[in-house]
Amino acid sequence: MKSTADIIKELNRKVCIIGAEKGAGKDAKKYFSKIKNKKCSSISFIKGANHMFDGKRIQKELFEKTMNFLTTEIR
Repeated sequence: MKSTADIIKELNRKVCIIGAEKGAGKDAKKYFSKIKNKKCSSISFIKGANHMFDGKRIQKELFEKTMNFLTTEIR
């Protein structure tokens, strides 16, 4: 079975990784290190977020970061 890091390494696409500040930050950094095209990809962390991204402010920020990446990717 392939790990998430292995799957990301095989992708030949832009990648957006959004990590929770109080979550798996080391994993997010590990995944980002596997990306081939870092220039066009992004990694960010949401301050105060836990692994489940609980809270309205945190969920709003997660949604906005995700939509920004998707709308930029489509153009």
